[in-house]
Amino acid sequence: MDVQQTYENLLKQFQHIIFEDLTPKLSLFDVLDTRIQNDQETFFDKVHIFGYFWQSLETDVFLILAKLLDGKRSDRNIIRFIDFCESNRTKIHWLEGVIPIESIIRHKQHLADHRETINKITIRRDKFFAHSDKIYFLDRDKLDQDYPVRTSDLMDLTRCFQRIITDHSLGLNRSGRASPDGYFYVAADNLLNKLMYPDHFGCCSRRKMREQNP
Repeated sequence: MDVQQTYENLLKQFQHIIFEDLTPKLSLFDVLDTRIQNDQETFFDKVHIFGYFWQSLETDVFLILAKLLDGKRSDRNIIRFIDFCESNRTKIHWLEGVIPIESIIRHKQHLADHRETINKITIRRDKFFAHSDKIYFLDRDKLDQDYPVRTSDLMDLTRCFQRIITDHSLGLNRSGRASPDGYFYVAADNLLNKLMYPDHFGCCSRRKMREQNP
């Protein structure tokens, strides 16, 4: 497989992982996490089973992010992808020429801007999500205290991935992917409204149906 084909295959695979796997899961996790933070009592009273989805999504999101960032253990990650593009820059062709060196520099800086979050994600993966650290595995509160990561940090990092991949996609064929995060967030948020506050949102839904079907 030549360099150009390898590049295009990697780009397609990262685009799928980031836009169709990571982004929807992170959006759903964000909705659940926000509800728990804002109204924990009602959440666990009305939709407690979603607490297990919340935990599972958190684990999955952290593991996906860690895999996309693990530059030392694998050659299938964003860091190595940028390195590959830099090493083969003159052999990879976009519509208007080779990959500009400015793009490589900009993408590296994007990741550098998130270095603190990246380090914490890797540590949390190694000490809790993928391995049973002798200190943190049985003390989740201590993990959160020592290596705190906000959901907004994860979302910012994911948007960084989206920008990098979209830059390559636009350069290669002038096409890009719209982020589906808003769709998944609104759909899940509406569902939780109906389940957590049925007296209000259920009533509104029934009234709307009566108005549409007099």
